[in-house]
Amino acid sequence: DAREMLDREADRIDSVNITIPDHAHAPIASKALSMGKHLYCQKPMTHTIWEARQVARAVKKAGVVTGWAEPWFRNPLKPDWLVCRLTDNGRTIAQQPFTDPKP
Repeated sequence: DAREMLDREADRIDSVNITIPDHAHAPIASKALSMGKHLYCQKPMTHTIWEARQVARAVKKAGVVTGWAEPWFRNPLKPDWLVCRLTDNGRTIAQQPFTDPKP
């Protein structure tokens, strides 16, 4: 279980990158944030509005940098275009579009 690993390795971890199946994103994000860890998560961060509010509260309380990636399919020539967004305590500090290097 990822939460057990976070407990066991807490002193050795500065940030958490969540790339597990999305139904488990919110519990792991909440655990990492409660430990004051910076967080990066693949989308979707949560499945419900309630989970989103819980994670948002945890981000504000922890005062850490968070980030997530979102696919944008608006450009038919680049359907694999992603946007990576970093936030610091809820305020966007960087947003970088990038594409998959595959042709």
